[in-house]
Amino acid sequence: VAVRPHGGSAFQAAQHAERAKDMVQREKDKKESEGPATQDDYEEKWSEKYLQQAASLQDSREEEEDKEKDTPMNPMMAMMMNPMM
Repeated sequence: VAVRPHGGSAFQAAQHAERAKDMVQREKDKKESEGPATQDDYEEKWSEKYLQQAASLQDSREEEEDKEKDTPMNPMMAMMMNPMM
């Protein structure tokens, strides 16, 4: 645990410097999170994200289909599919 002295002008200056640094970092983060400046940039970024998600969804579905083809049917499920009566 870091222990700092409390009170005095040196302490106040250090606190002020930390707050100023935090404010600069918050402003920087805020500017980065604002997103695209124009409508065209926004639409382009949205389209890119949409296409990435669609491609990953398609890949996961293909993997599931391949996995289902490789695994045999559960014996209990097979019994339920073929009624005895």
